[in-house]
Amino acid sequence: MLGFGLIVLQTNTGSFGNYQSYALTCSLLAVVILAGRYMEIVLRRESNSHLSALYEIQTEKEKYQPYESALLVPASLLKKGDEVLIPPNATIPCDCYVTSGKSAVDEASITGEANPVSRSVGDFLLAGSRNMSHTLRVVISLDQSESTLAKIIEGVSAATEQRLDGIESLDTILRIFVYGVILLAIVAFMYTFANHSEAQFLSASVAAFERSITILAAACPCGIGLAIPSAAMAGVDAAYSKGILLRGGIRTMDALHKTTHIVMDKTGTLTEGNLNVTNYHFEEGGLEVTMLTGDAACEASRISTLLNMPVLASRASPSDKMCHIQTIRNQGHRVVMVGDGINDSLAQAAADVELFSISRKVMAQAKMNIRWALIYNIIALTLATGLFSRWGIVITA
Repeated sequence: MLGFGLIVLQTNTGSFGNYQSYALTCSLLAVVILAGRYMEIVLRRESNSHLSALYEIQTEKEKYQPYESALLVPASLLKKGDEVLIPPNATIPCDCYVTSGKSAVDEASITGEANPVSRSVGDFLLAGSRNMSHTLRVVISLDQSESTLAKIIEGVSAATEQRLDGIESLDTILRIFVYGVILLAIVAFMYTFANHSEAQFLSASVAAFERSITILAAACPCGIGLAIPSAAMAGVDAAYSKGILLRGGIRTMDALHKTTHIVMDKTGTLTEGNLNVTNYHFEEGGLEVTMLTGDAACEASRISTLLNMPVLASRASPSDKMCHIQTIRNQGHRVVMVGDGINDSLAQAAADVELFSISRKVMAQAKMNIRWALIYNIIALTLATGLFSRWGIVITA
């Protein structure tokens, strides 16, 4: 608006000058601001991508055959009380119980149990687990939307949204900065207009508008706004290259260097499927490391002895894991939850951080970006006000 007003004033006073440059300045500022918002949206989208694995299990396109029927129906159409055949290598679509047959079932993704477990008549099956060997006849006890898997997905989504809500302190700084720049532009307009009071009204207005636009163009809140997202995106990319998914972007990295506790899942994290320990290194910097697993107590004790790691809890369901994490957090500690399975999702959502890596470098880079952005804005705004014009040091829009 100021740029358009200045063009009109210059046209009326016969001073066409560089009015095109003002239009370009306004356009460039809009592009940079929109680019910053786009980067923030991309970062938030990446931070929620960890939910895709959960939804993929729930929305698998497998179809199931109701008992005594030749039709195949998707899991979403199965209702409580339906009797269904679950073939080998098929995902259990809903929470159900076995009425006929015996088979090995892989529950690692839900309960964390390392080895397939034998399920037969009367046993309960959890949605998201996988039938391994023989066909089972089951009765649906809960619709897919009310299953254990659905509750895990709902819990992770709610926890993620809660953790991403709120206003960053940087947002407050940006608001103060923007209001300050606008106030400075208004003061500069009035001061410049007063100093040109002897000139014609339109000429004084042009000079005042030029000074205001120079200040607005020189200010770069985008540099401050992009300082953290750019560093966070670089950190997320670096983590991806190492096979690490960091939920929450810069908040995750900020929480990492404040961590006091590390809680480790066992299956797939401390062990492989064959229960061989691959490698480990931790307990540095005064961190307390414990194991939280869905496995039986004897297996947890065996791994605890091998790794010299205390067991926080064994036979822990996803909700149990989340409660244990929340208890530690309520004691004033910062918690990192390290896990690989769907059964760890609720605990990871409740933790401050779900993986521990590369945070210090990213936080240092973010702080450096903010410092340079502030230094630039202080220098540019000082010059834009024309305070050093008597010495020939001045910038114009």
